[in-house]
Amino acid sequence: MLFYEKYIDISQEVLKGFKENSPVIGIDSTILSNFSYPENLKRIYEIEDKIRSNGGVPGIMVILNGRLKVGVSKDELEILAKMEFLTVASKKDIPYLILKRESGVLSFDSALAVGILSGLKVFLTGYLTCDKNPIDINKYIYKDLCEYSFNNIAVISSGIRSEAEMNLIVKNFETNDVPIIGYQIENIPIYNSEKIAKVNYKIETPSEIVSFLTIKWELGITGGVIIFNEQFDEKLEKQEEWKIINLKNLTKNIKIATTIGSEIYRIK
Repeated sequence: MLFYEKYIDISQEVLKGFKENSPVIGIDSTILSNFSYPENLKRIYEIEDKIRSNGGVPGIMVILNGRLKVGVSKDELEILAKMEFLTVASKKDIPYLILKRESGVLSFDSALAVGILSGLKVFLTGYLTCDKNPIDINKYIYKDLCEYSFNNIAVISSGIRSEAEMNLIVKNFETNDVPIIGYQIENIPIYNSEKIAKVNYKIETPSEIVSFLTIKWELGITGGVIIFNEQFDEKLEKQEEWKIINLKNLTKNIKIATTIGSEIYRIK
């Protein structure tokens, strides 16, 4: 038994995807807590279906009755979707939820950690965000960084939520030599802001991005990359809630994630 099997259940669909080098796409499960039942279930099914229609395998991650799940069945998703309260678990919460056999959804930082442990290399999100500093609520902390620094992963995002968060996130990426790639764009999209921050490299095609990753990882330059895709025109969406806009942008990133993912799992 591998050590993670004590705590993690990987679905047969995900295991089959690994075996066939299919693009298994890691996703956090906060959609379940951001929307009420049955809308949350409908929206997560739509994302899974779109990943599959693009040739990918959805690797949604949750914790159910103290078991981490990578790839979740419809019955399991429905159980979670109907819960009145769901803990949004960051990395520090996971051991406690396992200990107490509780259930919850995984935030993006904990989904990265669990996904990496399970063999995932490609992760999908909308906008990158920070958490409020519990000591000083006027400041942010960025929890995802260590996963990028020490693991060969690719994260596809639509940008950064705010100017203040951008300042911290970009500073952390630059300090830790995490490449910032723009897929056909020169600037990092920042929601509801005119401020401009440049990507490190504008790359025009998915195949070039895969080649970049292949060179990096075959040279033994360990660490992940962040790939920014163009966001939706936010001016057309001013009346919509943030969670809707963020979800639309996540969905927009599925095509590029599965295209890149179809090759990334072949890189040794």
